[in-house]
Amino acid sequence: GQGDRIGLAAVADITTIGFYAMVVNSDGVMDTAIADESNNQVLGVVLDAGANSNLQNSVFVVSETDPTFSTIG
Repeated sequence: GQGDRIGLAAVADITTIGFYAMVVNSDGVMDTAIADESNNQVLGVVLDAGANSNLQNSVFVVSETDPTFSTIG
């Protein structure tokens, strides 16, 4: 939803992150793929987001050593 934040781990340079509007689940609704352009790796998908430019302002880089990761499932 609006106001959500997306933390990315193992990303050396946030300027290499790209956002691509596409349909990823065959429902006909535009989604947004988040990719690291330095290695052509898809990092995640935001469903029903389309070409939402606000996503770019919601992304931040997190250290892989952040203790929060040990509490995630």
